[in-house]
Amino acid sequence: MSWGYWPPSCSCPSGGTATVPAAWDAGIRWRSLRTVHPTDPVMPAAYVRDVLLRVVNGTVEDSNIESLITAATEEAEEMTQRALMPQTWQMILSGFPSGDIVLERPPLIEVTSFAYTDTDGNAQTLAVSPLDFQVVPSGKYQKARLRPLVTESWPSALSGEDAVTITYTAGFEDPLDPQLEYIRRGIAVLVGELYKQRSLTVVGTSIVPAPMDLSRFFRKVY
Repeated sequence: MSWGYWPPSCSCPSGGTATVPAAWDAGIRWRSLRTVHPTDPVMPAAYVRDVLLRVVNGTVEDSNIESLITAATEEAEEMTQRALMPQTWQMILSGFPSGDIVLERPPLIEVTSFAYTDTDGNAQTLAVSPLDFQVVPSGKYQKARLRPLVTESWPSALSGEDAVTITYTAGFEDPLDPQLEYIRRGIAVLVGELYKQRSLTVVGTSIVPAPMDLSRFFRKVY
């Protein structure tokens, strides 16, 4: 969960002051949550078992392997701040910002609903087909943005913790997307290590394994 903030001023080398550009969410609060989890894993347990881990005892450990895939996928999504397999998210805001709304967990697939409470307390919606707003798609390392139509502005909303609710689907629709494949490699490395190293200490020693540097696979989006 993240909340809006009001940026401070900073000191300049010349002795003057400069104002840090306001964040998109300056003056509002928001939170995001996943409402529908993915139905398919990033990689099937059978593939991990037979190709990556080369398990020799058949399907006996499949439930453990599935658990490791789930844990590694959650770690990858948290580190990258992405949605990997298609899933549904909601973003709930205390009001409309002055400009763009930045959606968490790219890549964005589509906005499925956009609801808000007007200043009279009535439930209202912005159309999603055709769109009553603009969508700036996710970039390779950037989150998608929503903004008002040209010459328009966001409507007035009643101030409150759940004044605006945006529901959307996110994730990689193409299982062959190169970005997803690279992240999948990192998940495979993490699953392999978790499968092999089942405790914090190495048998016969008191050595604690160093944490793995997975940043090369799990690059964060902003």
